[in-house]
Amino acid sequence: MTISAFDNRRTYSGDGSTVAFAFPPPFTTQTDLTVQVQAADGTIVTKALGSDYTVSGPPYTSGGTVTMVVAPAVTTTLIIYRDVPLTQNVTLQDSGPLPAGTVNAALDRITMWGQRLREMANAAFANATQTVAGLMSAADKYKLDGIAVGAQVNAVTTVAGRTGDVLLAKTDVGLGNVDNTSDVNKPVSTAQANADALALKIAQNLNDLNNKTTARTNLGVAIGTDVQAFNARLADLAGISWAQGDIIYYNGSSLVKLPAGTSGWFLRTNGAAANPSWVAVPGGGDLLSTNNLSDLTNKPQALTNLGGTATGTSVFTAASTAAARTAIGAGTGNGSVTSVAMTVPSFLSVSGSPISVSGTFAVTLSGTALPVANGGTGLTSVGTNGQILTVVSSAPAWVDQVTFRAPDLWVRCERAQGTADTPGSLTVGTYVTRALNTIKRNTIGATLTSNQITLPAGTYYARWRCVAGSNGGTGVSYTTRAKLYNVTASSNIELTNTETAYSSVSASSLTNTGETTFTIGSSTVVDVRQISGITAATTGNASNISGEGEVYSSIELWKVG
Repeated sequence: MTISAFDNRRTYSGDGSTVAFAFPPPFTTQTDLTVQVQAADGTIVTKALGSDYTVSGPPYTSGGTVTMVVAPAVTTTLIIYRDVPLTQNVTLQDSGPLPAGTVNAALDRITMWGQRLREMANAAFANATQTVAGLMSAADKYKLDGIAVGAQVNAVTTVAGRTGDVLLAKTDVGLGNVDNTSDVNKPVSTAQANADALALKIAQNLNDLNNKTTARTNLGVAIGTDVQAFNARLADLAGISWAQGDIIYYNGSSLVKLPAGTSGWFLRTNGAAANPSWVAVPGGGDLLSTNNLSDLTNKPQALTNLGGTATGTSVFTAASTAAARTAIGAGTGNGSVTSVAMTVPSFLSVSGSPISVSGTFAVTLSGTALPVANGGTGLTSVGTNGQILTVVSSAPAWVDQVTFRAPDLWVRCERAQGTADTPGSLTVGTYVTRALNTIKRNTIGATLTSNQITLPAGTYYARWRCVAGSNGGTGVSYTTRAKLYNVTASSNIELTNTETAYSSVSASSLTNTGETTFTIGSSTVVDVRQISGITAATTGNASNISGEGEVYSSIELWKVG
């Protein structure tokens, strides 16, 4: 090849993304090229062939392309130049052949050496200055090139308008008010003192309590919110000296204490306009179950307590417990009542004698037997825990109390007049969650979200109902069923009965009802679901018969444990 021009270097500005850079001058091998990256401060780093960059080719008669592994960053400069090793590898034999290619290659290499040497010489003289010590280095010249024009002037001609040997005072540089007073001795400026005085007002602290409302606000003790409002009765309490057993009452003007009474006495109210008092039990003793009537020495008082009247002198002289029972008509043995004098209204009748554990005691009301808890003709057994006594079909019976109390939770689906229920048509063979959007009663802290109810732990009795409609036309037979579902446990709680209808009109409806009891150990989400046997079934047809709205599914729950 030939080298017809002086061309030995290329430089490129880095942009952080470009990695391929052309090098048009010819060269013989990849190692002929040197690749460097120069930083903004002039620092130059020489890159390694293979790990930092690659060179395309050969042949390299028309140059090549240098591809960087990492794109040169912005503010950096990529430098590529030819730097051929100063070696000569051509050997020609005496009287031997003289190949033109070999000779041209050797000449080309010599030309490349010359161009590199000239480039180095030009750079040395262009970037260096002759000094006493020799040529200035390129790094030193780079530093000098960065000095602003005029900055290299070293002579100071004047300072603060003065020339010659200048001695500066603090006023010369605008610091006339500055002194060397220590921090602890520095005075507060007038402006600062005024600002401090403003800061020490009632709105900021409590040093001037002319406005007590503002002071309380500053302290965060608003009366009635943070602290109890003053009340004269609080002063009454603060002035009382207490002893164990004392009680407190209002005497019409203030709160006072009533000291503890004598052991066995009872506290008696003496009416709305009088003070309470401690009173001894008439006849002595106290109000314990073992003493209320068994050891009263005053038998007339005992009879009076029972609503009776003394009928003989033996009543007044009996001194033993047995005699006391006899005096009031009680038996010996275990204390069973063997006979009782009773005044019975005309509409009641009492039969059975003797009245004892093994006997029979019957009470009737207008000829109908009344229940007696322990035996008798009214009922033969005591109800289970939680049941109450009532009349069912004209006969006494024990029934669950939930039948007679409002539900603890009552939720249902309510819609505007003429609005059908959602979520829409029932799916054949698939349960659909019924809409529940209105809480009518809630005393147990349950919540309703997106048709699902969250219940607290406990035992429940539940009743629910779902209405389903058919729009399948006349002659359509369809079935539905509903269930109460445990969403948390992904399991059924209870199924309702299966309802089947044969529609003789274009639209008809079925209602599924169910009831059950269940227990949950922790907070649980439940809902009501319904399934149909035909695709024409809906979750309810709007009535359009009044302006009172529509009601569809509902559920009632009683918390019984």
